[in-house]
Amino acid sequence: MQQLLQQDLIPALWIAFAVYWTLAAVHQSRVKESESQNDLWFYCAVGAFAFLLLFYVRDRIAALLIVLGLFYGLLAVVGTKQTKRRESLLSRLPHIAAMIAAFIVLFERPVRLGPLSYRFLPNSQTTAWAGALLTACGVAVAIWARVYLGANWSANVKIRANHTLVRTGPYARLRHPVYSGVLLAISGTALVEGEWRGLVALAVALTAFSIKAKREEAFLRGEFGSEFVEHARYAGFFLP
Repeated sequence: MQQLLQQDLIPALWIAFAVYWTLAAVHQSRVKESESQNDLWFYCAVGAFAFLLLFYVRDRIAALLIVLGLFYGLLAVVGTKQTKRRESLLSRLPHIAAMIAAFIVLFERPVRLGPLSYRFLPNSQTTAWAGALLTACGVAVAIWARVYLGANWSANVKIRANHTLVRTGPYARLRHPVYSGVLLAISGTALVEGEWRGLVALAVALTAFSIKAKREEAFLRGEFGSEFVEHARYAGFFLP
């Protein structure tokens, strides 16, 4: 049963997340904000096909997630929507590199990682199922937060024209629920794997997201001033 989680369920959750994330970036880069609901069935069909194709070769999930991540990151850089302020590509590269490293460590075959493949938890179906549940919840939270953010979302740090400060839904209690969701999913996957590489991946991702989130907050504080300061009083950074 634990092998089923590691080889099928966990890869399925991450592939679904990666496919959604990439298609959402494609959609947002190609249409106007007022047309954000058009072609829904087309994107669902493409997403379903991409999911089935990637799941078929799920034993290479690290490489698949990296390719998808770089693709949606490129879309964010070349997007045509008007922006008032944005981070440079050079400042974004360390975050991309860190997340690539995190997913390689999390999903690469243990035999290639030496001591990182040693276990920090004993084999336990209870722990593995708890980890799978956390992974599913984390993916759900990240997608919910992304959908809720709507046209304000961007893969890179930027302030759009007509940018609004979202303070409801998942953003009522969390300032960065997308990152919180991804970190929760990585934590769950680390529990399923039970190996030190999962904790290393979590530490790398936590560091990368923390740096990026602080950069985002500097942009938001400069744009919204006291409104953002008030929001930060009631909404936690990564935890409620």
